[in-house]
Amino acid sequence: MDLVLANRPGADLSILRTLTAEERGLVLSHYTRQDEDAATAAMLERWWRAKHWIACDCRAARSARPLLYVRRTFRGQHVLARMGERRVHAPNCPLAATPARASAAETRAPVLPKLPSLLFRWISAARLNVLYPYRAADIAEAQWGSLKEAAKQIDIETGRTLFDYSRTHAKGLNDLFARLATRGPKGESWAVFLSVVERVSLEEWRNAFLYQDTGLTVEEVRRWGEPKFESFGALVCEAGPYMLLTEFVCDASLKRPRARTVFAHPVYSRKHLIPVDGADERRTLRVLIEMQFAWMSESQTALCIRKTLPGTAVHDRGVSFQLQRMRPNGLPEDAWDVVSAQGSDPTRSPRPGDAIYHWLDPGAPGNADEQFRSDLIASTAASQVGTERSGDAPEIERSRAGEVRLAAGEQTY
Repeated sequence: MDLVLANRPGADLSILRTLTAEERGLVLSHYTRQDEDAATAAMLERWWRAKHWIACDCRAARSARPLLYVRRTFRGQHVLARMGERRVHAPNCPLAATPARASAAETRAPVLPKLPSLLFRWISAARLNVLYPYRAADIAEAQWGSLKEAAKQIDIETGRTLFDYSRTHAKGLNDLFARLATRGPKGESWAVFLSVVERVSLEEWRNAFLYQDTGLTVEEVRRWGEPKFESFGALVCEAGPYMLLTEFVCDASLKRPRARTVFAHPVYSRKHLIPVDGADERRTLRVLIEMQFAWMSESQTALCIRKTLPGTAVHDRGVSFQLQRMRPNGLPEDAWDVVSAQGSDPTRSPRPGDAIYHWLDPGAPGNADEQFRSDLIASTAASQVGTERSGDAPEIERSRAGEVRLAAGEQTY
């Protein structure tokens, strides 16, 4: 077995190194018998942070070997999962069997809990994860407007959309709570509120309802109770800002709303409500935005940046962003995967089909960013002269015709 870089289907694998006998044994025992120990957990977390894939040696061809990757579950566990759409394992391979863990099953779209699933569905509908190299006067207001309009298009049940159950401004909460109290059938007394804070804490969450001209008092907000805070990562370690989706339920006995759960997820900034997986991806996105405008100003090349979202197969496998070069008619021309990975550069140039890695070496951040810029330029230039063109890859999310047109919330600046 070998550690390899993420790549597109059909491309030759870029092998980093062969697994040691000990690592191979840990992989097999973890996958087939659900064995778990400190050494296995540390190994899988290390590979997940570096966004390395594992190529099985049960097949000989370099371009068509069965692949595995490390999946991070919502509860923070790291498990090995097979790539079902890549080549299958040989019948006599131990990894051909059904995995011992249900969380390692082959799924193209991992199932998320209710609240994060709703948040990323909302973000996707509002297209906050898509950036074009165009400037707007007030991007923040446009993005909140996009969220409001998108809520009207997301069906929650027959005849009702997310807009009927949600608010993005605290001024509308009293009206929402009035509706919440009058809904009779069980299961309807539910609502959500979307806000942005600098850090995740009970105090910051409460202040999000008070800083606007809403008419709410501190005592009213306190009566909502203390919700449970959830996130994909460690809330106390990551710098903000964060987008918070608060779930309210109706407390029938007290006849008032109760805040039950708050799901927190980092965003790039208060001005750009682009979801990121943490500080590392903020740094990667900053470089991508710089390069996006450089390409546009210097060569009139329009590149779209698309942030992959949790709950999709491409994000599950470690791809952070996807770049798409747009033709003048708005159709996509080329596409590249971008990976924000922790570790030092393995000192190898990207090969055709490889993802473009941003190696976030804490010891030399400036050098890492400069190498990333160079790799971006080399990969896009190679594609322009025809050396990196390939067919549509299942893991690349292609744009629809005309998607390059400006809409509220889609501009970068």
